[in-house]
Amino acid sequence: MQAATPPAEQKSLDYADFFISVFSTYGFSTTVLNRFGESAKDLSPSDYKVGQTMFAADTFSTINALALDPEPPQMSEWQTKLLKQMDAYNIIVKAHKNPRYVDRRTQDTVLHALSRVNVQSKGAMQKSDIIQDLLHFVARGVNLNRHNRDGHHPLAAFICNQEFRGSETGAIMARYIDIMLWRGGKHGDGNDINVDMMTGSGSTAICEAAIQALSDPVRSLIEAGANVNARMSKTDSLVVIKFLDADDLLLDNDPRGLSVLQATLAARDKAVLANDRIRMHMFKEVISHLELAGAVTHPTSLQERGWPT
Repeated sequence: MQAATPPAEQKSLDYADFFISVFSTYGFSTTVLNRFGESAKDLSPSDYKVGQTMFAADTFSTINALALDPEPPQMSEWQTKLLKQMDAYNIIVKAHKNPRYVDRRTQDTVLHALSRVNVQSKGAMQKSDIIQDLLHFVARGVNLNRHNRDGHHPLAAFICNQEFRGSETGAIMARYIDIMLWRGGKHGDGNDINVDMMTGSGSTAICEAAIQALSDPVRSLIEAGANVNARMSKTDSLVVIKFLDADDLLLDNDPRGLSVLQATLAARDKAVLANDRIRMHMFKEVISHLELAGAVTHPTSLQERGWPT
């Protein structure tokens, strides 16, 4: 999904408030005087023309400059995504100086940031750049198990943030996953990573990949030893059930939350109801990988812990 273009119905938004909030977020004050102690209001007419929109000079007033800035305006979904992508590029730049840099506000490492790069924009980073940066930073010991404020560790971030990067094949995503799982991105010696680590909401990377019908990443995670019988938390299960319009009765007989296969079957059923033949085929491959690896709909306690039956 391309996050740079606002929907048509939002074109009439007051962009001044939005971009002023962006500048404030990155530490650029809108109330700084010039070297002669003059403000924008002192030097300029009563309004400014930006594009086709007129803005009052009071927008840039330096009066009461020491007062706390007001709360930024409520941002739309596309504005939030744009800010997150701007954050990502800023973090990547800083990480090239200090690979273990962690953003204080978002708790993102460079690996989280790379998961939000828009590879569809002209002049922006491309898929090959993400691959090279992943190889570079993983080799330099960036923490592969750290959660950000969204509750995502890097594996989950790459799976859940696909919409930021735009359309990409399952093979490309699997390549990203493999670089984090294996040293040098080649099967053999594994990196210091917990492939079954839960997200903040209570699901594993393989469950997130499976319910999105990502066949290649699911296979990569299985090859790295991911537990195909892990359960989601009860809270995350309810979120998934609501998102998929699935039957709440899925949890009635089991208070422990959905298994990976249960959640995947519910996601497949939604594709069937929508007559989405492409996703139906994708889910068929995912379910095949899971079942070949020993996934069942109602795993025992031992199976939940990854013990063979």
